[in-house]
Amino acid sequence: MVQRTVVFPIVLDKAQAEALSETARLYKEAWQYCIDVAWDFEELSAINLHKKVYAPLKAKLGLKSQYLCSARNRAVENVKAVRVLCKKGKKTCKPELKHVPIRLDARTLSFDKPRETASVTTQHGRIKVPWKSTQKAESSHGLMEL
Repeated sequence: MVQRTVVFPIVLDKAQAEALSETARLYKEAWQYCIDVAWDFEELSAINLHKKVYAPLKAKLGLKSQYLCSARNRAVENVKAVRVLCKKGKKTCKPELKHVPIRLDARTLSFDKPRETASVTTQHGRIKVPWKSTQKAESSHGLMEL
């Protein structure tokens, strides 16, 4: 699988900004919950963590499934990275962040090149935002962090 980070300025109206902001807040909350649960796992894997966190998070937050899975995967990556540092003798602690960028994929982000718009899934449906095409944004399946 090829991953690309696409960076482009976006202009949102008030409703779009609120929808994206709420989605980002819920994503961060899901990520932190996953970190808290994963921290105590001896044998950490996305599958094991999924069994513990998916149903409670879905019920509590109502976050779109793809974002729940993305937050879970990111939490697993983060906890494993901290454990590697710990094994190397580095001083570490449980990850806690004020802002966690949303990891978008082909299910949550799409580009319409002819219309120069990007469509992003939010808690209130998809929003379409204008963008200017660049060489870096040529993939119809990208990874964009907000």
